Amino acid sequence: MSCFLHLSLLLSFGTSMSPSLGQTQTELFSTEYLYELVTLTNTELSSTEHLHKPVALTNTELSSTEYLPEPVTLTNTELSSTEHLHKPVALTNTELSSTEYLPEPVTLTNTELFSTEYLHDPVTLSNTNKAVFYRVPS
Repeated sequence: MSCFLHLSLLLSFGTSMSPSLGQTQTELFSTEYLYELVTLTNTELSSTEHLHKPVALTNTELSSTEYLPEPVTLTNTELSSTEHLHKPVALTNTELSSTEYLPEPVTLTNTELFSTEYLHDPVTLSNTNKAVFYRVPS
């Protein structure tokens, strides 16, 4: 299944991972890093933002005051009680904080948000509440 998800990601986002799209090496937080390509559009990450849809990210760091200039896919996803992305997202190998939950199904890939939780294989999550060090089975 992880192979299928990986292939799906390649097919879905292969064309959006071109360097010409302006991927950035921005900082989310001093302890957060996104290691996969990302396509974002009209998205602002701050301490008061939410993720309302799915997204694909790569080699991207975002600060609490930076904007994502490229289109992004996000899906009804809340990373923390104070963060919000206004479009859908696809991720894998993701770390989530103890205050984060994914209210809708989401694909995660090679993404690190915090230093406490990791999803080492592509996984689809739905209505999942996670605590620190809680690892979602692949």
